[in-house]
Amino acid sequence: MSDTILAIDIGSTKICAIIAEIEDSKVHIQGHGIAKSQGIKKGAITNIELASKAIKKAINDAKRISGSNITSATVSISNAYAKSLNSTGVVNIPHKDISIKEINRVMQTALYNANVPNEYEVVHVLPYNFRVDDQDFIEDPFGMNASRMEVDVNIIMTQKSNLSNLKKAVRSAGVEIDGIV
Repeated sequence: MSDTILAIDIGSTKICAIIAEIEDSKVHIQGHGIAKSQGIKKGAITNIELASKAIKKAINDAKRISGSNITSATVSISNAYAKSLNSTGVVNIPHKDISIKEINRVMQTALYNANVPNEYEVVHVLPYNFRVDDQDFIEDPFGMNASRMEVDVNIIMTQKSNLSNLKKAVRSAGVEIDGIV
């Protein structure tokens, strides 16, 4: 089974669009497009209309080369948008068996414990250390037997207004957003 994706990288100097087909965990580039950035300074949108035109040019070049008419994309945001903070979550394991449900619960607890400002939206919650019954540096706790699990996470977030402007610029270019990375 193959899946076609469109990825857009919006930078201060250029906007890159790549269309690729993923088949059996292998990526095959089908087309690419590059446009000079306009309406973007230091990675932030300063003019939605100009940014949208540049995004559209990069996407149309990639579509022309690939012969694809893909309408949704994964968009990468620049460091100008992103901030991060660390947090920790702790949960008790009632049935002594760690399932996906418990892993999701400890991740949500870590997010809940974080002090995310109201004007920010969470993009990713990335675990970097699990502890199971005080045993540190567990790579994957799934299926382990324990009574308590902790996680240390890095939370990537961005200002809601900046993200909204980015989404408007991409949507104005005729593409829906599958995800932000």
